[in-house]
Amino acid sequence: MKKSLLLMGLAVAAFTACTNEETIEVADSRMLSFKGAFVGNATKAVTDVTTDNIKEFYVYGRYNNGSLFTGERVYESGTEGTWIYDDLKQWTAGTYDFAAYSDGGAANNASTTVDVNWDGSDLTITDYNASVQKDLVVSIASNANDLASSNVPVEFNFAHALSMIKFTIQSELGDDANAITISEFTVTGLNGQGNLTYNGTAAWDDLDTPATLSNAAEFTTESSAAGESDPFVVIPQTTSLTVKFTATLNNGGDVNVTKNLQATITDATWQPGYKYNYIATITGANMDIITFAEPTVTAWDETNWTTGSATDNEGALTNQN
Repeated sequence: MKKSLLLMGLAVAAFTACTNEETIEVADSRMLSFKGAFVGNATKAVTDVTTDNIKEFYVYGRYNNGSLFTGERVYESGTEGTWIYDDLKQWTAGTYDFAAYSDGGAANNASTTVDVNWDGSDLTITDYNASVQKDLVVSIASNANDLASSNVPVEFNFAHALSMIKFTIQSELGDDANAITISEFTVTGLNGQGNLTYNGTAAWDDLDTPATLSNAAEFTTESSAAGESDPFVVIPQTTSLTVKFTATLNNGGDVNVTKNLQATITDATWQPGYKYNYIATITGANMDIITFAEPTVTAWDETNWTTGSATDNEGALTNQN
């Protein structure tokens, strides 16, 4: 009966969320519940957790400075907007605080974190490895102090703890007939593991484990449409990157020209929750292609003009009908 009332209360909460109503009028329902998550800075990248696609998160909570939740999985039920968990807790008068994270946001997604702790002030994630390419979002509940008396769902506003980068490859080599295929695209020079401390601001330290980013498939760049790599989520840091790839030019459909190219990006600095697009341009010199410089035309010298007649015998216009 109490679980049914909980679900009813959650449904009411979802319906009234747009008007900021926070009171659930369900008699005898004192179960602690969680509200649908909001994630800021949404993008269309496949690795990105957004308000629309998040399906689960993990909750840490304390009651009167003692442990209440230690990684409780909160997930969206079959009814959109209804969020549930398995080990139900009742509100009791006292002091509460909550924090949460979502690692990829997908339902039934195994956590890739090694150690997570919430002390009422700092949410810490130790030895987080970004090589799995899952967006990590974190939050501390801002409305935790008075919830026991009002019995409203705990609400999290998630922020992205990682950075996102991608690479755009432009071409200066003619029209789209000279498309360039980019393959074996790799990025090195960054660390893929570290410790996160979040208390409203994400801070990373103890970075280690050199990482290599690799594009999943080939992509093509044309003069009219630059090619783009996959987006990558990375641990925020300052580093120098080396970008390497193989460029294959389909030279008018007759001869393929292939070159191994690389570039260095010094002092790349990434902040949590920001996206960075690095742009490179392939030129004729990169591919050792014969190219032509911008032409110059000597100005007319009007003193070169001479006067002549235009008669029938000297090229006058005639009727060709």
